[in-house]
Amino acid sequence: MDEPPVLRVRSSDAHVTELISLGAERSLTFRNLMALVQATDGMVYVESCGHGTRACLKMWMCAKGSTRFLRVMVNRARDE
Repeated sequence: MDEPPVLRVRSSDAHVTELISLGAERSLTFRNLMALVQATDGMVYVESCGHGTRACLKMWMCAKGSTRFLRVMVNRARDE
């Protein structure tokens, strides 16, 4: 039985995971970007900033063997 492919763009936040899926479904550019990441040995974790901030930037990247890990923080709130 074939193993499912490793998802290289992921989130621990169910809502962010939904947004990633929606973006891939609706945007050719986003889908192409995800395909580029999927073709690498890297892992991208997309997480929510939270705490009522308008934006955040947390520098975090590491490597384990040949795999690189990158965390991207996003603000889920819409501008008001």
